[in-house]
Amino acid sequence: RLSVPLAFQRQLERLIDESSDRYDAREIVVGIMNSKTGKILALATNARYDPSNITKNDLKNLNFTASEYAYEVGSIMKPIIFAIAYDAKAVKPGEIINTYNGSYKLGTRTIRDTHPAKQMSGEEIIIHSSNIGMIKISERLEGQAIYDGLMNFGMSQKTGIDLPYEQSGNIPSIKSLNNKIYKATISYGYGAQMTFLQMLNAYTVFNNGGVMISPRIVENLENNGKIYTVNESETRQVVSKNTADVIKGILIKTVESGTGRKGRVAGLQIGGKTGTARIAKGGGYSSAYNSSFFGFVNDADSSYTIGVLVREPKKGSYYAAQNALPIFRRTVEMMVKEGYLKPAADANATQKVEIKDEAVEIKD
Repeated sequence: RLSVPLAFQRQLERLIDESSDRYDAREIVVGIMNSKTGKILALATNARYDPSNITKNDLKNLNFTASEYAYEVGSIMKPIIFAIAYDAKAVKPGEIINTYNGSYKLGTRTIRDTHPAKQMSGEEIIIHSSNIGMIKISERLEGQAIYDGLMNFGMSQKTGIDLPYEQSGNIPSIKSLNNKIYKATISYGYGAQMTFLQMLNAYTVFNNGGVMISPRIVENLENNGKIYTVNESETRQVVSKNTADVIKGILIKTVESGTGRKGRVAGLQIGGKTGTARIAKGGGYSSAYNSSFFGFVNDADSSYTIGVLVREPKKGSYYAAQNALPIFRRTVEMMVKEGYLKPAADANATQKVEIKDEAVEIKD
């Protein structure tokens, strides 16, 4: 018996199929995980097949993207690097950081920001997705600290979900991360490969007080009428609760006023981050993109982590804010309709989360 309600899964698959047609995407993946228990509510893709009648055309769909496809994730990596830096007391959300008017020379290449500014606060670097700001933050960290931090967030290792053939992705070595170029590029999500499930698991940390909980999809097993329970999800503290709450507050602001504005749903606490990354090919990069949005949604009683991956969209914009983010919002709206979430009656209510060195205003 799975933790996935099949009727809801089918509805989500229909939403994905419609979105795939709209964006002419190679594939779309959506995952929903209970942030407190690790149970998977849904894990859906348009790359499906009938297991009782597999044809030659189905072969490309036999590998499950969510657990077996590792990719460069782009800007959804930024909150993780920021969390590592904040936990190490290397950055503060309110401090002002030089962002060089949106143009910065890195080796032989010029890095540009979509929203150029002379300077930004630490949290604005996440809210407005500044590559340059993240480069400057990453320069404050030793390669060992970045490596250890990424490993703590579950990168380069399997999540332990009860699915076969899970891949672990890879991150650069400590030696490489001491190199200015590697250190810079990983700060905005290039130079390392992560799976969809690794990122879903990592974002759960921000919605669960800094605690990582391993995802699971099997509720229990039955054999000859006997029911066997499975082990509870494993948990471990990745960053302090204070750090997780700070990043959570920044991600909520990102949806309220930054690059995630199209993800808002009235009466719910929503936070998250967009990511758009070119796809590596032959030692360089192709003209195709992967677009992602990872975040969380909470009501008074329930907490969920949600991830959306749009692979190689060909229609409309390739930016995640234009494809992955609307799918996220429609997924949340579907969860409301099906009773998994209940928006607050006062959609304009605010909740103040007290954090050790600052208070973050959160719109519920």
